[in-house]
Amino acid sequence: MKIKSISYIELIAAFYINSFVILRPVLTRYSYISKLILTIEVGILMLIYLFNSKFRIDKNNTIRMFRFTLFVSLWFAMDFIFRRNRLTWDYYYYFLIYGFLSAVFFINVKDYEKLLKYWTVIAIVGGCLVLADPFNKYAISGSYMDFGTAMLPAFAAGVIAYDYYKLKIILPLLVVFLLEIIIYANKGATFSALGIILFFVLYMTKDSKKIVNRILMVLIFVTIIMLFYSSILTYLYKLSDYLGVASYSLGKGISPDARLNSYYIRNDIWNFVGIELKKNSIIGMGIGGFEVIYSNYAHNFFLDILITHGILVGSVIFLVIAAFIIKTFRCKYKEKFIFSLVTLLLWILPMIFSFTYWKAIYFWLFLIISIYKIHGKENIGNNNEGIDTYIRHRLSE
Repeated sequence: MKIKSISYIELIAAFYINSFVILRPVLTRYSYISKLILTIEVGILMLIYLFNSKFRIDKNNTIRMFRFTLFVSLWFAMDFIFRRNRLTWDYYYYFLIYGFLSAVFFINVKDYEKLLKYWTVIAIVGGCLVLADPFNKYAISGSYMDFGTAMLPAFAAGVIAYDYYKLKIILPLLVVFLLEIIIYANKGATFSALGIILFFVLYMTKDSKKIVNRILMVLIFVTIIMLFYSSILTYLYKLSDYLGVASYSLGKGISPDARLNSYYIRNDIWNFVGIELKKNSIIGMGIGGFEVIYSNYAHNFFLDILITHGILVGSVIFLVIAAFIIKTFRCKYKEKFIFSLVTLLLWILPMIFSFTYWKAIYFWLFLIISIYKIHGKENIGNNNEGIDTYIRHRLSE
């Protein structure tokens, strides 16, 4: 994985989306001025960005960014006027830092080959910075949930480094990332990590014989997990306790008390969502409406969309996202396909179980790179060929 020359536009874009992990130690230490620190960071990145000798304004993407930002801002304005709550402005702030600024820094991204390399390296560094956090009572990340959010991109980057860039030396670190996610992060991060592994093990393999062997290995692995799930959780919990580090996630998983088991907690939340959907099925409860009443979000992306925007608008959002997913799998540029796919996996898998899309930078990033005009250095195949062609031509490095 060599980088011949530095491309500051792609480097800044990769750094920004990872900066919320890279800067986490500083943001936690000086939490009372965290917004000021982020403002200074953005200002420095913008100066480097604007005064870069290769900086050129991409008019097409600028127009698309303006329309995207205007649409979301108008939607917030309507909610602010007609059904404002105490979280409306908080969520708009999340959109600005995760959505709008990501859109700004990605306007001129053209070299996805370098972008993928930069992102992979920076994400792994970010994971290393919080690696010891569970042993320090999550002093940096803040909680086991935020620890999982910070570690998952690092793990995905490690999988790319190992499987795509063939950096076998990364395997021990990759195993450590996975074990820490399983033991010390939330279940959503654990299932997401396993989902990323399954995709790269099965989908990204070009040799049909290897695919069959890997499928058998996966089936055996899943069978073992299902048969000994409780015993495995209990063993990991005891191991964690022996090391002197409490695992809140594992503790809830093995707890006989239904009030502490995450499945029952989510089930109660989903029941509340169902109740509110019956009363607000058409237009939903508005941005943050459900969380204001129940002090929790929906813990599922699809329910979150429906309870926020209602069935009509929610259905349109689902169709748009489905179209973007199809567009991702038809992408003809291999590095852009991999990067787009990783951004998809990093938000859709965790949000099946938890989290909310307003605070998910990879959700906004997936929308942005789907909306922007496709750029890339290498076109694999002709105009009628998509990712299937890429898989057949996958590099044998």
